[in-house]
Amino acid sequence: MALFCVQIFALIATLREMEICMSVKPDFAKMTTADLRAYVLAHRDDQEALHVYLDKLHAENPNPRVYQPEEDVAAAVEEYLQNKRQQ
Repeated sequence: MALFCVQIFALIATLREMEICMSVKPDFAKMTTADLRAYVLAHRDDQEALHVYLDKLHAENPNPRVYQPEEDVAAAVEEYLQNKRQQ
């Protein structure tokens, strides 16, 4: 019986350690934009990660072009794709 109790306490301790490890968030500042995007998509309820991701996107492109619904964006999309291919 004593051995069984020791095993139960060991199991409880292990579960608590796992819970602590699972609750530690990654360092968002060190993540790439692509990694951060993947994290945000996998953890959609993590508001902190979303804010860091949006801040990082804004820092990379502080003056994005906003298109109106009636505008034809085909030329802009083609230019974007050409630039991506050249990189």
